[in-house]
Amino acid sequence: MNQFQIYGENNDYLIIRLNKIHGFPDTTCYSGGYDAEGSILIKSGSYSASGSLWISTGEIFIFKNQLKEIYDKCSGEAIIANYEVNIEASIKIDTRGRVIIEGRYKEFSSIDNELTFSFESDQSYIVKTLEELNVIALKYGGMKGINKC
Repeated sequence: MNQFQIYGENNDYLIIRLNKIHGFPDTTCYSGGYDAEGSILIKSGSYSASGSLWISTGEIFIFKNQLKEIYDKCSGEAIIANYEVNIEASIKIDTRGRVIIEGRYKEFSSIDNELTFSFESDQSYIVKTLEELNVIALKYGGMKGINKC
């Protein structure tokens, strides 16, 4: 399945699914990679949200690289955001391996309804997320897509 999950403690999560990829493998989009029609699922404590999402595989590729870097250094911040700016989430790792996931999701920019979320994790959960992101990167390539260097 075309998806990745950011895993949290207490069964909290952020899942991004890519349901339909536009232009693959021939036409990339202006934000890098291929346009993807997808969905998002968020659970943070007693709160949850689900909705539609447009994101590019290039934006996911950038996030994968940032996440890998902070995982390797055991410190820093990685940000996943889409060109429509209806999802923005940051993952921060501290030097002791604690992970804080914070963000906001707003399905429609014209409607003033937004979920702000925060949950915790630890560095060991990042391994599975990186594996899922690597599968997407292998399938769709980087910022220029799969067929271009």
